[in-house]
Order: sequence, then C-alpha cells, then structure tokens
Amino acid sequence: MIAKPGVQEKVLLHLLDYADFKEKVEVPFSLSQMGIANAVAIARSNVPRAISGLRDQGLLVERQAHVQGVSRKRKAYFLTDSGIIAAEETWARLREFQFRCINIDGESVSTTLGAAHEVLPFTMSPVDIIRYLDDNLILDARSLSEDLIERDLSKQVEKQLVTSLGDLPRLRHFFGREKELDNMANLLDARATTLMIPGIAGIGKTTIAAKLIERFMHRRNLLYHRCQDWEGSRALFESLAEWLLNIGDSSFADYLAATPVPKPDDAARILIDSLENTRVA
Repeated sequence: MIAKPGVQEKVLLHLLDYADFKEKVEVPFSLSQMGIANAVAIARSNVPRAISGLRDQGLLVERQAHVQGVSRKRKAYFLTDSGIIAAEETWARLREFQFRCINIDGESVSTTLGAAHEVLPFTMSPVDIIRYLDDNLILDARSLSEDLIERDLSKQVEKQLVTSLGDLPRLRHFFGREKELDNMANLLDARATTLMIPGIAGIGKTTIAAKLIERFMHRRNLLYHRCQDWEGSRALFESLAEWLLNIGDSSFADYLAATPVPKPDDAARILIDSLENTRVA
C-alpha cells in the first residue's frame, strides 16, 4: 500500500500557504509550534525534531514573532527562498497522490490531492486532507465539517485524539434509524453511560454501532472491539490497555503485565480511574 506523505512533506506544504508572512511582525497561529503540530498531527514537543532536517538544509528559519491570539512572543517558522522552491516541488509531486473520498451521500470516489476540490463538499487544504486520511487512504467527509477543521487547527492545548477501530465494518449504504441514532448520540453527549442494542444476528446491530461511532469521529478518543465467543476477557483487556497507552495512561497495561489472571473487580477499578479524565465513546 502507498504510504501517506511524511511529516516533513506536510510541514513544507503547510508553511507554503504562509510564505508571505516571512517579514511580518505579527504572524498567524498556524506558524507557531502548536499551529504546526495541529496541522500535521504530531505532538507540539515533537515539532523541533520534525523540522530539524529542514532547518539543517536551509529550507526554513525560526524566529520570535508576535503570534495572533497569544499574549507574548513565540517561536515561529518560515520557509526560506530555497524552502519555497522545495515546497513547490513537493506539491508538484504530491498533487497526483491518490486517495478515496466518501462524500456526504455515502458515494466513494477516487481522486487526487490536486483534484480533491472537485469532489469535496467544502474547501480543504492538502495538509488537512492528509491529516484526516485513515490507514487505508480513505477520507470520510461525512464526519467532517469546516467548523471541526478550524477547531482542530486552532486548539492551543495539546491533545491528540486516539482512534482504534480494529475490524469495524465500513458502511457503503445506510437507511433510516436517524431518530434512534440521534437519541443514542444525545445520551452519550449528556453523560458517560452504557447502551445495549439487543436483537438476533443479522438485523444490523453492528451497522448501527458503526454509524454511531461516525458521529464522534474527530471529536473523541474511540475504541471498537468485537467480542468473540471463543475469546476470554483477556483479549478485550489487552485492546483497552494498548488504546490507553496511546492516550498516555500506562496503569492498565502495567496491571495486565503483572497479573496473569486479571480479577474483574480490580480491572474495573483501574479502568474507571484511567477513563475519568478521558472522553470516550
């Protein structure tokens, strides 16, 4: 499978959109460390390391600047003349990068970064598109909006959402059940709770669960795990532990590593403690 563009390629494309600000006294938040981190989907603490190679090549420079919306000066980053050339060459190559877009009507369309504006329901920069591509190079526009993209780009508190959907089925078509979906989404928005969907096999329980998860994409940390008849609780616990590790909480993984046979009461207590400060669905 073709890999998504790398961090340095995304940084070049991102900074190319702000090449005119190199000599400005006040610059957009997008040129700060946090702004770059938001745009290319990395932690702010990783920005200096991510751009070090570009700086060593003379493709960008760093200086203190007044950042819009921030009270004091911050480090900001700008492409040099050679950096602009490199960024333009990068775009010339990546404009042919192919991916699939699922539009708001559920139709799946093959397109490229350069032609994406012809099929997207609203304007997205190439870096925005890359940020929301999943591992299968699919962009699901149904879970996106201009407001959500702007919120993700402007957030000043470092928080990377973690999504682990495993074997969650992809939906090509879905009809009806909008009232039920609205009710479930409202319940989950209101407070942490458990929802049970009973019924015989094949009536669409997994499908409606997948559709509900779509409502919370890019809004919360998400985990989907399919419990199988032949598996014990250990498989679920290990999925939970890996997911929590990615969020930054190792307590449940440490417990599993030290406990060959986890006790339900202990596991539940540790999970509750870990999840108290984490929005999940």
